Amino acid sequence: MTFTLLKVTVIITMVIVLSIVLLRMLNKQIDKTKFSKVKIDLGSYIKSINLFYANNNRYPTNKEELEGYMSPKLAKNQYKGEYNQGVKKIVAGGSHTIVLMNDGTVKAWGINICGQLGLGDTTDRYVPTTIPGLTNVKDIVTGYWHTIALMNDGTIKAWGRNDFGQLGLGDATDRTVPTTIPGLTNVKDIVAGYGHTIALMNDGTIKVWGNNYYGQLGLGDTTDRYVPTTIPGLTNVKDIVAGCWHTIALMNDGTVKVWGNNYYGQLGLGDTTNRTVPTTIPGFTNVKEIITGHYHTIALMNDSTVKAWGQNYYGQLGLGDTTDRYVPTTIPGLTNVKDIVAGHYHTIALMNDETVKAWGDNGYGQLGLGDTIYRYVPTTIPGLGQF
Repeated sequence: MTFTLLKVTVIITMVIVLSIVLLRMLNKQIDKTKFSKVKIDLGSYIKSINLFYANNNRYPTNKEELEGYMSPKLAKNQYKGEYNQGVKKIVAGGSHTIVLMNDGTVKAWGINICGQLGLGDTTDRYVPTTIPGLTNVKDIVTGYWHTIALMNDGTIKAWGRNDFGQLGLGDATDRTVPTTIPGLTNVKDIVAGYGHTIALMNDGTIKVWGNNYYGQLGLGDTTDRYVPTTIPGLTNVKDIVAGCWHTIALMNDGTVKVWGNNYYGQLGLGDTTNRTVPTTIPGFTNVKEIITGHYHTIALMNDSTVKAWGQNYYGQLGLGDTTDRYVPTTIPGLTNVKDIVAGHYHTIALMNDETVKAWGDNGYGQLGLGDTIYRYVPTTIPGLGQF
């Protein structure tokens, strides 16, 4: 009797040990797919493993194989864990990268000469490093050497280079840790140019600060601002974007206002004269979305066509040549566009069929076309689609 009980105890112990070993093996696989730190119901997990074995005569080797055998509750916990540990948004400055995680924390790496990583020093980082104490972040943007975080409570934290007052903290001193902009609340959205920052407020107005050499703050002059300053008379703004030294506002009625540097005609006003106040692009309506490169501007229209203007040295306007345009110009043959983005000198369009087209500067292969030849018209990236 004692021997039989001993055998049973040994067998039960072996099953438990084997299950724990398998669980650890699976958790290692789960870690690689951002399932780390998920609370696991061990009993349910073992049942899922046993059910898999009964149907396949082997044990699972990764989490994908096990998903169909998990209880709905366990599966829900798994996916919740994956969501909380995943990446929500990635942005890049001049030479630094910032990642907003789904749990509201932020990771940073790259050059840190001005403290733009927010890690309390000016030491470069070569791997993603969590910014300590920074939580509840809703959105994040970067200028060339500064970083801005929009918090869940509608306030803003800023860090990095501040020579033009682009941090909005009332001085020109760099910050190496996220620092709250005093008195700034009810912010809906934020964008940043090379050295200026813009906040869209919940009431549809705009506050600006930082470099204003070209009038990119829209305040009627070229004086830098060190604290958030409201643009007078500008209301009913739906969205904002910033180029290197110019700023664009998409209005609720589908029209567009522009200001700042206009050397290449990137304001779309028919000339190359800078503007220091928001100026409506005449006859331009039905705009769905606006994006900018360094010196060129792209508009996605409500009918899914695209208009482009500004610098075209690299063919980034997609118009078949390298001539700058001073007014919004339709890219011929480009329809059914779902979304669009721009680098400094190149442009990428996601189509409704989930294929991708690219054009402009390709000196480093940034168009994904297998070579380093510039493209002057939208060109489909082969094999890329069905996301």
